[in-house]
Amino acid sequence: PQEQQQEHQEQQEHQEQEKEQIPVERTAGQVVLTDCNAHVLSVAGYNLHTLNAVAASQAQTQVLDWCALTEENRVLLQEQADLLCAADVVFDPAILGGLVQALALFFSATSRAEPTRRALLACTLRNPDTLERLRALVKLQLGHVAVQEHDISAACTLYQQFPIVLLDLSSPE
Repeated sequence: PQEQQQEHQEQQEHQEQEKEQIPVERTAGQVVLTDCNAHVLSVAGYNLHTLNAVAASQAQTQVLDWCALTEENRVLLQEQADLLCAADVVFDPAILGGLVQALALFFSATSRAEPTRRALLACTLRNPDTLERLRALVKLQLGHVAVQEHDISAACTLYQQFPIVLLDLSSPE
């Protein structure tokens, strides 16, 4: 029991350190939940409103497929969003090219009030080669974007089976 208590305390300390290292400085003015699956979006929207995470007027859902961006998606990425959060999107090597192209659109916006853009990608590490391919594509196509990596496995309890790496991408200031 004492060992378990000490291990639990160490995990909490590690989580607190991770929180300190990955600051998100402001609150959302508008939240847009996206996915390529309409059913997933309906569940996400329901959860968002049920949990009262944000006011209903501040939240919406939008279908977004990295590999088939619509004009509405392009406007969202280039003109409206300044923080992109994605979880569990690096599982299929076939979508990595589309994901990086979407990130390139996101980081290409220049006529915005907010000069710095940030993308947080929580990547469940099922296949290390897939994450390595993403790293290579980001370096090749988004060389101007700063990239930091954080192991957030200890802070996540849902996917204990696999490590989770947070890629923190930000535009140069």
